[in-house]
Amino acid sequence: MAKSTYFIDIFGTVLEHHGHNKPDAKHKATPGTVKKLDQLSAEGHKIVLMTDHPESDRTWIVRALHNAKIRYDQLMMDAGKHRHIIDDESPSVHHINRDQGLG
Repeated sequence: MAKSTYFIDIFGTVLEHHGHNKPDAKHKATPGTVKKLDQLSAEGHKIVLMTDHPESDRTWIVRALHNAKIRYDQLMMDAGKHRHIIDDESPSVHHINRDQGLG
């Protein structure tokens, strides 16, 4: 199976969305997300998590991801609200509802 890179938003996708997502909020993984990310990682896929939060929020976001047992390879801060993938092959785009999870 060909390996892929998954670019995944954090808040509302892998962690439950809490309005303005502050450091003191209790961030829990969305349903099925830990299992799905573990599976993707075990299959050799790369997981890049993204957020539009500034670099100054990195420490508490890393802690929240760790506490929720979220597995990832890279964390991209300041990623902006809208993301575009440009590729010479057909990229797959998956849209999920907020807090639905990856399961």
